[in-house]
Formats: sequence, structure tokens, C-alpha cells
Amino acid sequence: MEIIDLKKILDKKLEPVCKLEGKLFLRQTVKVFDDLFKDSDIVNYYIYDIENKEMTAIKIGKEKILLDFFQQSEVEGENGFYYVTIKKQLLINEYTLNSVNINTCEITSVFKFEMDKKFDSLLVEKLDVDKFLVFFKEEHQLSFEEFESFETPIENYGYDKAILYNVNNGKHFEVEDKTFIRGLRSVFFKTTLKDEKCVVYEENYLEPYDKEQIYNEVHRGSKSKKDKFFYWDSLKYLQLEKFITEIEDGYDKLSFEDIEIQGLDGYEFFSGVDKDNIYYEVNKFGKQNSDAMIILNKESLEKKTIALLSDDKGDETNINPTSYSWNLDGKHKAIFQRGLISKGRLKIKEIMNGNINYSYEKKLGYPLECINSRYLITSTSREGPNTSIIDMETNKIQTYKREHTVFEDYLVLF
Repeated sequence: MEIIDLKKILDKKLEPVCKLEGKLFLRQTVKVFDDLFKDSDIVNYYIYDIENKEMTAIKIGKEKILLDFFQQSEVEGENGFYYVTIKKQLLINEYTLNSVNINTCEITSVFKFEMDKKFDSLLVEKLDVDKFLVFFKEEHQLSFEEFESFETPIENYGYDKAILYNVNNGKHFEVEDKTFIRGLRSVFFKTTLKDEKCVVYEENYLEPYDKEQIYNEVHRGSKSKKDKFFYWDSLKYLQLEKFITEIEDGYDKLSFEDIEIQGLDGYEFFSGVDKDNIYYEVNKFGKQNSDAMIILNKESLEKKTIALLSDDKGDETNINPTSYSWNLDGKHKAIFQRGLISKGRLKIKEIMNGNINYSYEKKLGYPLECINSRYLITSTSREGPNTSIIDMETNKIQTYKREHTVFEDYLVLF
């Protein structure tokens, strides 16, 4: 394991975004004081070469950065880093999609597009060399009552519009499948399933606790159980070329196939993806020990189930109560089962690989990652962010007043 402390390298507020080909991509952010619902603004990017220990600034220019996204070869089949800048006009917003060369840090303007300024929230996905899909959302304006209660209307789902852009010939096609647009919250990506390039999409409207509350109200008779669209969770896929063709041909219903589907009585929730598998959680309300992590093999589409039991009677230490956390996106994947064994001490077990059985002081926080089956990384926000490294072989503990991210065998502090 190697520790990279960004604050010792550059005296700026940097956030790690991704690691591509031996380089860390970092955002430089500044605090925003005039926007209640925004933590920071992106003002620049840096690339840190891990082997050469060199930091390089990417010359962005003066345009306002709206968002960024990246692709990894193990998931999407290629590495790439992109960001979008925005130029606001009276009636429209002008956007520019830019790509950053991983080796030279040079910026290339990929294409420019416009949209009515009321659609001021975007999601951008690269589908192919020359095709990008952009989702647009009209941000809901909070009423005074909603502002006071911090509640938004339940009907405020997904996106309002999506457009497929061909950056080579300038053509663009609006997506006519409104269910697809409305059902998208955050999970949409390109990957390979059964040796074919596909897009994977999660139709999801409510948080699990919102669905469970509705489920309980239905069973108490205080709410009618009707086949409402926002009761449904599903994970779907569609072959990439077919997806593009159906959009270009104006299909009002895209022919996605279901991987998993849950109605009002339970939920499905995407948890991660890597080269070989897609991970998602399922649960049935009112049914004990139905919570499980599903591992979907991308080659065969076969499913492996790991039960997330509410108790563990086979454990002689009598962990109680039992809860779970996991990290399923990186190299060191883990599902942690944890519970109190005394007032100030946590017992954890790793149940996917079975390589961890350890206890430590609760004040160090919850386990988030484990590097090389030895270094347990925990975190707590008490008295500011704190990251602890527990060496489970020597029981030595190092604590840093930093947030952290793990990329493969590197712990990045920031």
C-alpha cells in the first residue's frame, strides 16, 4: 500500500476523481457561499503522475466548468476523461464538451451544443467514438413550504429530455421514450455483456426507505396499492447498436431487457461494476433475511447471491445488531458485516472473500475498504473528517484528519 497525501503535494483544495493509466485526475474546487445547495465549484483540473511524482495543471481557461465524467477500460472498454463548460445567454445555455489527453494533458473541444436555459442540469454519456447522449433536467424551484421542510415533490423524477448527438456529422436525435428518461436517476453506462457492447440502465424513482414507507402504509390500509410507475425498480440492458438505432428511428419505447425487477414489495439498488461483474442489492419488505447482494456475471448473465443476514447465529462472538457496508467498484472488493460486541468496540467480518475477521474501537468509524487483505481503512466525520489505517497484522493504527479515496493499492488523502 502507498499513501498519497495531496495536501503535502499542492497547497490547494483538490478532490480525486479517478485513476487512469498510472495518473490521478484531480479537481480543484472552491467554496460557494451564495448557493445554499452547492458545496463547491470546480475551477481547474490537475493530473498527478504516480510513478514520476509530478503534478501538472490542465489549462482550462476562463469558462465555467459544469461537470465532468470519465470512462475506464475495464468497464467501458476505453479510458477517457471529459468535462463540460457552460456559457449562459439570455434564453439558452451554450455548452462545450472537452476531452483531456491522459498523456499530454492537452484539451480537445469535442463538440458544442445548446439548450433552453430552463434545463440547467445535465448528465452526459459517451456511447461511441462519435456519439454522445445528453440528458437534460429542469431543476424544480422550491416553494417556501418545501424549503422550510427540506422536502421536494414526489413527482420530481429523472430527466425531462435526452438528445443523442453525432459529433462528426452534426446530426442529433431526441429520445422519444419518456419512461426511460423519467426513470433514470444516475445509473447508465456502457459495458460488455455476453461479448456484446451494451448499455446498462437502472430505472429507479424512490430511495428504499421511501418505498418501505409506502409499502407499510398500503398494508395498514392508509394508501391504495395501484400499479404506479414510481413503485418499480429495475436493472435493464440493451445492445449498444440497437439502442442507438432505435433512438435514431424515433422509437417511443426502447427494447430494454430486464436483468432484475422489483415492485412495491421490495427494492433493487445498483452497487457497483467491474470487468467481470455487475453488483446490486435486492430486498423484500416484511420478509426476514431477504436482503442480499447479487453478483451478475457479465459473460454468462448468471447470478450469484450473497445473503445479508440480519443476525449471525453461527458466530460465537454474538454480533448484535448486524449491519452491512460495502465497496464493490475498486480492486479490493469487500462486503463488511459489522456489529457491536461491547459499548465501544466493533466486530467486522468480510463475507464475500472471507478474508477478514477483526475487532477495533468504534471511535475509529466504519470500515470502507481493505487493501491487500491487511490494511483496513475506516472513516468518521466526528470532529471533522478522519481516516484511519488499521494494520490488522501488527494492530498499528494511523489516523489522518483527511478524507480519502482508494485506487487499487493507493490510499489518496485530501
